[in-house]
Amino acid sequence: MDKRAPLKVVVVGDGMVGKSCMCKSFANKEPYRNKAYQPTISETHVISVIVEWKLFLIIVWDTAGIEEWEKLRSQDYENTDCFLCCYSIENRTSFTNVESKWIPELRRYCPTTPVIVLGMKKDLRSPSNSLISEDEGRALVGRVRAQGFIECTSRSLSSLEAVFIMTVSTVLDIKSRKSSNRKSFSCKIL
Repeated sequence: MDKRAPLKVVVVGDGMVGKSCMCKSFANKEPYRNKAYQPTISETHVISVIVEWKLFLIIVWDTAGIEEWEKLRSQDYENTDCFLCCYSIENRTSFTNVESKWIPELRRYCPTTPVIVLGMKKDLRSPSNSLISEDEGRALVGRVRAQGFIECTSRSLSSLEAVFIMTVSTVLDIKSRKSSNRKSFSCKIL
C-alpha cells in the first residue's frame, strides 16, 4: 500500500441534525441506536474507506452546531480537504441554515475548499409526510455551488459509506484537476 496523508474532513451543521451519530456510527461500524442527545464541542474520528481499490484514511472532525462556538469551531477548519455540510430532512430551519449560515461561514474561512451537502435522517421519509424533498436538497446544492449532494441515514452503514466514498472521490477529482491545470500552465524556460 502506498503512503498517503489522511484526508481531513470537517462536518458542520445545526445541532441535532445527526452529525455525531453519522461520525460515530461509521467509525464504530455500528448503525445508530436511539440514544440521548449529547451536544458536541469538537470530536475527531479516524475512519477508512476504499475508493478505486485504494485504502484512504479520513480524520473526521465533528464540530459543534451551536452558534456561540463559531470561533472555536473555525479553528478546526485549517487544512481541511472537504466539508460535509449537514441538515436534517425533518428540520426546515437546519435546511435554510445551510444557505444562510453554514455555507457563508465556510466560504469566509476556506473559500476554495469543496463542500458536500448531506440530507440527514433519510430513513424518516415516507410518502405520507412532508419532509424536505431530495429535489429541494439538489436545488439547494445548485444555489450554494456545492460539489456534491447525498442523503443518508446513520441507521445504514452502506448509506454512510456512500457519503465517505463521495467525499474521497470529490477530493481526488479536485486535486487531479488542480494538478493538470498546473501542468498545462507551468512555466518552461528553454
